Amino acid sequence: MKKLLLFFILNLLAFSQLNAEEKKIGLLIFSDTSKKIADKLKSEILNEFDKYGFTSSKTASKQLVIYVNRDFNDDINPNGISLSIAHIDAYHVPIILKVLENKEIKDKESAKLLASLVKEHGFLKHLSSIHLSNGNDNQVSIASKSIVKTFISKNFK
Repeated sequence: MKKLLLFFILNLLAFSQLNAEEKKIGLLIFSDTSKKIADKLKSEILNEFDKYGFTSSKTASKQLVIYVNRDFNDDINPNGISLSIAHIDAYHVPIILKVLENKEIKDKESAKLLASLVKEHGFLKHLSSIHLSNGNDNQVSIASKSIVKTFISKNFK
């Protein structure tokens, strides 16, 4: 009975640590042309993540990167806004660090290659884009909800 109780408590602790890590996201939004829309988008996305219990963290292994660009040279709609969206996953970093901690690595060339991977921000997991016809508050709000729902569904199953 004591072993069963100990097993249950250890699993509960492990699950709570895993769950705490899962609720962290990294967010990077940048723009050369539409700072106002980028700032509004960031605020909306953070609010949307907050509704699902996620917090923004610079140490999160899952990153959402968005580039905001105004379509100045578009002959049909020069007021349009394009959003390029990337999901980056750095799940490999803790695994590589664990391997590198092992002092018995015999192949020094492999160790060098693994060490260089730690410097990477992560691997591209998903790439998409959204087009807004004018970037008003309503369109930014709808886009934010869609971006967050897609990010969560692709990265936190």
